[in-house]
Amino acid sequence: MALAAVAGVQRFAAGAQEPQVQEKKNRPKLFIDIIQGQDVVNNVKQRVAREPQVVVYDENHNPVNGAEVTFLLPKNGASARFPGGHTSYTTTTGANGQATAPGLQANNVVGSYKINVVVSSQGTTVTGTIPMANVLAVTVAAGTSVLTTTIITLTTVAGVAGVTVGTILATTSGPVSPSK
Repeated sequence: MALAAVAGVQRFAAGAQEPQVQEKKNRPKLFIDIIQGQDVVNNVKQRVAREPQVVVYDENHNPVNGAEVTFLLPKNGASARFPGGHTSYTTTTGANGQATAPGLQANNVVGSYKINVVVSSQGTTVTGTIPMANVLAVTVAAGTSVLTTTIITLTTVAGVAGVTVGTILATTSGPVSPSK
């Protein structure tokens, strides 16, 4: 009788698990589009960075409202920090499917890095990356005279290999205008 009861429980447990498997098949597929931050170059002297922003869509390309989005930064090397010095920021998407990690500040380490993005909604999780880089850029005041050298290499392609046929060296001097 104990065996029958155990067998009955096992059948019940297997039956209880089947709907979970079916639910897993019916989970929505999620897609992440990076709408701000991809391949951005941040100036470490300014200690600011472009805020990463994504939009989350379902398999029908409809924006997903209420998806949990976590932005994860590298803890060492070239990177950035969220307000308070944090290496992660979690938020939820709005009705338009968008999520932004505000207040990103580049650290002082030059190099490239990736922001990992983890999105979860209705039992489905999808990940993506946002590549960024930190550079040391020097700011030149407007009106300052600078010497600029441009090197242009002329190359012809024969089959697969390229052969350099000449180099043009152009040097110009003049005041720097403020950028817009």
